[in-house]
Parts: sequence; structure tokens; C-alpha cells
Amino acid sequence: MANHVTTLLGGMSIAAGVGIACQISPAMAEDPIIAGYVERVRFNNNEFALKAKLDTGAKTSTINAPEYEIFKKDGRQWVRFQLANEKGRKLVVKRKIERFARIRRAGTVTSERPVIKMKVCIGGTTGFAEFTLSDRQSMNYQVLIGRSFMADRILIDPGKSFLVSDRCEG
Repeated sequence: MANHVTTLLGGMSIAAGVGIACQISPAMAEDPIIAGYVERVRFNNNEFALKAKLDTGAKTSTINAPEYEIFKKDGRQWVRFQLANEKGRKLVVKRKIERFARIRRAGTVTSERPVIKMKVCIGGTTGFAEFTLSDRQSMNYQVLIGRSFMADRILIDPGKSFLVSDRCEG
């Protein structure tokens, strides 16, 4: 079954085969892809992949960075941290800090965490996403993709995983 969306009059769309309808922005250039609630996300010009949970309950995306180092470069704050995939392959990431986010979890104190921008690709859909750095070691997935990245790009079939190809163009 093809993963595509049929756009009807008035901007309403029906996702083929999954029985969902949603409001699509008229400014969208392409139809959104239909993805499972878990997909592979590619980083670093598509050279590094991690499993990610696509979460409509989260506005901002989050990436596992239990340990990170903040440093100065060209008068700006940058951060360095390391990612590791399930095969043990590692990637050192260095990014400019865009801002700090205040995170408050139930039963814990509020903390401030760095937010960075990274280019990501999911199922051929590429763009920049803001990621809050967080310790996700106890979570099932190192990456959580939030609504800000998915808006107008991705529809989720919550009953399925790995619906889209993990191939992305450079």
C-alpha cells in the first residue's frame, strides 16, 4: 500500500490506508509523508542513524546527551557531546547553542538545558530541528522528534513502526 495523502478541497487531507484526516497548511509545497511512531532519523549529512520516537505530545525534539561540554567559539557558546548507535558507532557533535530551555518534570527541580539546531532526515524528509539536550539513557529511544519538526511534513500512524525508507539524499 502506498504511503501518500490525498488533498481535498478546503485543505482537508485523507491519508490513504490509515483512515485519518487532518488540516494541511495551504503553504505546504509537498504532501506530508506517513510515518510510524518509531522511525530511523539520519544526522551528519545522512551518515549516522538512530531510532527515534515521533511524539506529537512534545513540541521540541530531544536528543540523548547525558554528558556534554559547553565551550566558547567566536564569542558564542557551543556544546560538544557524543552520540552512539545500537551498533556502537559513535559520532561527536559540536553545535552552536541557540538558547537554553527550562525543563520541568513532575517531582523534580527545574533545570536549564542547551538547545541546538541539527539537520535531520526522516524518510526522505529533510530539515532543521531544534533539539534539547537531555539524558535519555533510561528511555527506549535516544531521539524524540517533536511537533515543531513534524508540522506540515509528517503524519503519524501510531499503530506502526518503520513505515518509511531510511534512505535520504545528501
